[in-house]
Amino acid sequence: FKFIQPLRMKDYNPKTRMFEILPQYQLDGIRKFEIVSKDFNNIICTQSDGSKDVEDYPRALLVEFTQPITIKGIPMSMDRAMDYIDNKSKAFNRLDDTRKGKEYLYDLRDAYIILKIKIFNYKEQDRTELGRDRAVVYALLEGYEIYADRNLSDLLYFENFLRTQSDKPEGERLKEQYEALKKMRHGSSENSTAPANNLMGLKQ
Repeated sequence: FKFIQPLRMKDYNPKTRMFEILPQYQLDGIRKFEIVSKDFNNIICTQSDGSKDVEDYPRALLVEFTQPITIKGIPMSMDRAMDYIDNKSKAFNRLDDTRKGKEYLYDLRDAYIILKIKIFNYKEQDRTELGRDRAVVYALLEGYEIYADRNLSDLLYFENFLRTQSDKPEGERLKEQYEALKKMRHGSSENSTAPANNLMGLKQ
């Protein structure tokens, strides 16, 4: 499966060739993500009350990765960074002079990250903050892609974590990750969760 989360970019550092992500959009040691379906608020089947769920078919997932993910910046060549900045500055330049501050500039530097995951184990069912049922599952992060546009046509960067583990059978890899996750859960219960209102949906 894959899910999409918006990002906002800050400044480009030509020395490190890194484009910094705004702090409030950074993934800093995140291991849990709450993901809701695109039709989360729709009425199901013949139910007249849209607030009810079909028993054992939750509309949301709490996905727990086997390892935390940290993404604070994007590696990028200077030419690519300047092209991105120029494209995002077009809307900024059309703003009234009273609004041409750093806050508005950064807000217009949007990007979108697709996190690709493999769900391999079901844990339990609990509730969202809104009182809806959600399934708690364990997942392996297989890679991610970052795009400069909402249409996901302008690729900025990607990582494929599967290529470094291609020598191991999938079943063995998932078993190792699951055992590591169980050990980690017994050792610590302090885990960060990405806010649901930053997430845009789940796709297969």
